Amino acid sequence: MLDSWLRIDAHGITVFTGKAELGQGIETALIQVAAEELALEPAAITLVTADTGRTPNEGYTAGSHSMQDSGTAIMNAAAQARELLIGVASERLRRPAGELKAEQGAVVAPDGRRIVYADLVSDQTLHVRAEPRLSWIHSGSLSP
Repeated sequence: MLDSWLRIDAHGITVFTGKAELGQGIETALIQVAAEELALEPAAITLVTADTGRTPNEGYTAGSHSMQDSGTAIMNAAAQARELLIGVASERLRRPAGELKAEQGAVVAPDGRRIVYADLVSDQTLHVRAEPRLSWIHSGSLSP
């Protein structure tokens, strides 16, 4: 489920990875990937690593697979979450999703109205099947 990788609530944004930090800088890299897709500063993200009770089972942290496996999963999860948040904001703001953009932890309309991510999520918003969308990749970012 998408919320296995990413949670957004009143406390902030938490990203989960089954990979462990072993001195390779994976924490920084994974936070940067999520921050870019969610259009916010890396400092706004809390990363939980290799906690068997809370993070996805991604197997061993070895063989330079952390970015290939977990980085790709987090990139896709953050992009999917961003699109879901824009969809919810579209309904609330009564504007087409194509007119809205994610910016600094909020969805913003052309007229300046903004709704922060935490105000867009309910218990079920991100409790959907995670869908990898590698076809979204173009020009260094993801879009539907």
